[in-house]
Amino acid sequence: MSHRDTVDVTEADPPSSTAATADVPPGEPSRPPGRTRPDFAVSSLSLAAASLINGVLGLVFWAAAAHSYTVSEVGRGSAAISTATMLAALANLSLGGMYERFLPVAGRRARPAIAASSALAFALALVLAAGFVLIGPSERILTTPLERWSFPLFVGALSAFALHDNLLVGLHLARWAALKNVVHAVVKLGLVIALGATATGFSIVVAWIVPAAVMAVAVLVWVFGWWLRRPEYAADPDLPPNRELWHFFGSTYGLTVIASLPALVTPLVVVQSLGTEANGYFTMAWTLSSALLLLLGTVVGPFIAEASTDPSRLGPLLRRFVLLMGAVAGGGALFLLVGAPIVLGWLGKDYGQEGRDLTRIMAAGLLLTAVPVLYGALARIHRKLRLAVVLQTVVTIAQITGCLLLVPRLGVPGVGVSYVIAEVAAAMIVAVPLVRWVRESGAFSGHHVGHHTGHHGGRHRLRPGGPAQPVPQSQPVPPGPVPPSQKEA
Repeated sequence: MSHRDTVDVTEADPPSSTAATADVPPGEPSRPPGRTRPDFAVSSLSLAAASLINGVLGLVFWAAAAHSYTVSEVGRGSAAISTATMLAALANLSLGGMYERFLPVAGRRARPAIAASSALAFALALVLAAGFVLIGPSERILTTPLERWSFPLFVGALSAFALHDNLLVGLHLARWAALKNVVHAVVKLGLVIALGATATGFSIVVAWIVPAAVMAVAVLVWVFGWWLRRPEYAADPDLPPNRELWHFFGSTYGLTVIASLPALVTPLVVVQSLGTEANGYFTMAWTLSSALLLLLGTVVGPFIAEASTDPSRLGPLLRRFVLLMGAVAGGGALFLLVGAPIVLGWLGKDYGQEGRDLTRIMAAGLLLTAVPVLYGALARIHRKLRLAVVLQTVVTIAQITGCLLLVPRLGVPGVGVSYVIAEVAAAMIVAVPLVRWVRESGAFSGHHVGHHTGHHGGRHRLRPGGPAQPVPQSQPVPPGPVPPSQKEA
């Protein structure tokens, strides 16, 4: 096997650009001349940084609300926002995972797919929110006719705002998604302070959701008015059959639903077993831990989008992604081990003492989580989610069962112990297929072996020791890769 591969890659942006062939050093991803997509590692780190900034500004937002509004109005506003966020997540149907995986190769089908899915999610958000207003426990949250009539529109706005993170990632614009979220955090903070004179919980909701609505509209106008006019979105799509797309969608949605169960059940177990005071300590410690778990998942989307765009570069992309994820997991574990107890201590001595053991246990849990997260990313790239669904089911059952058995005996740390046990089981389940996929990619072998990820089409396939062989297609592919994708599972 040759230690060098020749990759045929063409540039998309200039209309007059032509195909270029370049020698690529072993294990290095090829890059076309001229304008290139942002590096996926930079995109991932941008999203991670935005997530951290949002977390800090979110704490400041609620601190400002607590300073300007009564406790009861803060509670009413936070309940309305939490409910709207939950309904928006349900309305989005896990379409974000479809965006990250398939928009990079959707070609001319990208525009109608985005339009139809966005309209579907928005309509479903309106229906769910209207149902909540009519038959749900909304009387204490939405107290005026204006609040009740506007609530469905607020849920629709949050649905679009959240879905646009994945949309921008799928279009290789992850850094714009990061900027969008940071701007939203800053603007809503300014609004909640400015509206403090009204002293109503609805003003808190307005401060949170109105900027999200404005930014959601702006993203759609920009994407449809400019970005989707690029030549790559007039190209033939490189998508699997519709039946496989529906199977991927069903699996992704199932993963989301199953993964959400522990977050719903665990606080109830803590309250039932230990009481509301213990749940207060648990909530603060778990908020820090879960924020870092979410951060680990945030860096996945750009990797999936980049590898889906050009499967021949999977090996070097995977090697860099493993290093990036290791750095994020290692840094997060160090914070949970050393920094989190200090942060909890700032909230009060009891918070630091009661939450310390949980965050230190979760430091190990975060490192273990990196293994199934890596497997999940590769499963999406390969479009083989059956084991991923089984894996998530096992993890969910293990976490909930562990909490039921261990929390009454160990207290709040029992949640962390059950999580670690579940992640050890997950790592053991995926070890063999994960190692096989990593070996097939050539990520750590010293040879850059092109890998075919299962497309029926495919813009480039590599053969070891020779030039890339373009895959025959019904029409020639316009020059270049899909332009500048987070992710979902």
